[in-house]
Amino acid sequence: MSASLIGLEGVMNALSKTANNIEEGLKALVDETADAVCSDAKDNVHSDYTGDLAESIAVEEKPDKTGYAKKVGPSDGLRQSSGGIPYSILHEFGTTKSPAKPFLRPAYRAHVQEFKAKAKKILSK
Repeated sequence: MSASLIGLEGVMNALSKTANNIEEGLKALVDETADAVCSDAKDNVHSDYTGDLAESIAVEEKPDKTGYAKKVGPSDGLRQSSGGIPYSILHEFGTTKSPAKPFLRPAYRAHVQEFKAKAKKILSK
């Protein structure tokens, strides 16, 4: 006695295609959101006199354990304070003598809910 599943190959192909569509949709969403956060972060920078901080904000591909990730923020090469703290951190969080002038966190918050909603839509297709 034997049994066979007719059409299994078609089902497997359809599942593979769906997985690829989801992966591509999520990658495009990550790219789109990272670019939007980057643009807003640059716009959010309060005067830093030289413009170096805003110019240094960029999107960088940072593969992680999930396999695909983007980093948005100032470049690591941005100047540091006399205490060795990256200038961008002092700007974002402030100091005992200077109030915080956040630029990155508001940009992230402006897009996180929309990202979640779009990701949910992609995953539910």
